[in-house]
Amino acid sequence: MTHTQTILVNCRRPFTLRPSQMMVYLMMIITALLPATSNAFLNNPLKRVEKDLLALTRRVTAHHILLPPNSDDAAVALKRKIRDQCAEQNRFIVDVFQDAAKRYSK
Repeated sequence: MTHTQTILVNCRRPFTLRPSQMMVYLMMIITALLPATSNAFLNNPLKRVEKDLLALTRRVTAHHILLPPNSDDAAVALKRKIRDQCAEQNRFIVDVFQDAAKRYSK
């Protein structure tokens, strides 16, 4: 008996499935019917690329100026000083803050 004849013989029998086979077929059908979703296409992919580009081109500073918890007046004075230096020297606030962090965090 050849392979084709075996298939024809098997086709004449009633189609029966074991419970494990039923579960496999059921999962295959459910998977095929569900819409394909991936994180890349849930949101606008061009918006994602734009956000990634902006994140790569922004300047990031890891400098911190630590002040005691009860020094609100000192924090306000430091903020004014940094803002005034930005206006006077025509520099970015990131650069002025970086210099202040180096100066005050010794």
